[in-house]
Amino acid sequence: MSPVTLAPDTAAPAPTAATGERDVRPRWWTRLAVGMAAGVGAGLVLGGIARLLMRAAALAAGAETHFSWLGTLMISVAFTMLVMPGAVLAALWLGRGRSLLLVLGGLAFCVPVTGTAMTDLGSAGDLTTLQWAGALAATGGIYLCALAIPVVTMRLIRLGLRRRGI
Repeated sequence: MSPVTLAPDTAAPAPTAATGERDVRPRWWTRLAVGMAAGVGAGLVLGGIARLLMRAAALAAGAETHFSWLGTLMISVAFTMLVMPGAVLAALWLGRGRSLLLVLGGLAFCVPVTGTAMTDLGSAGDLTTLQWAGALAATGGIYLCALAIPVVTMRLIRLGLRRRGI
């Protein structure tokens, strides 16, 4: 009976020459895949929540609203594109400050949120106190979605790496 051999990608790592221990460092493409999956996951989840909150802010402000799948898709794609570079960097690099790009991305997303909020709430007209409270709460939630980008993405990266034993 011939011995069972594993394919090169699934074979156990060879012992290193110096110590005789096996090299258990993950391959870079595994980390890349985890980073990309975390970026897509965080972008879609936070983008979807932000879209619902945008709708809630418009409804609270008494604005005419309509739902479109294209608008939802574009917001989710924008979040995903914003998260992806930082997620890949955070998954590949293990050094200090690996989430810095994610933090900067979250802060950068606050700029268009502020512009949209000023436009929408500025043109709202006479609102009751309850309408203002609802619109401001929903707008605050959108800011929280943008600022949650690093936290959610890093948790997804850690979960993905842990599941792969990395």
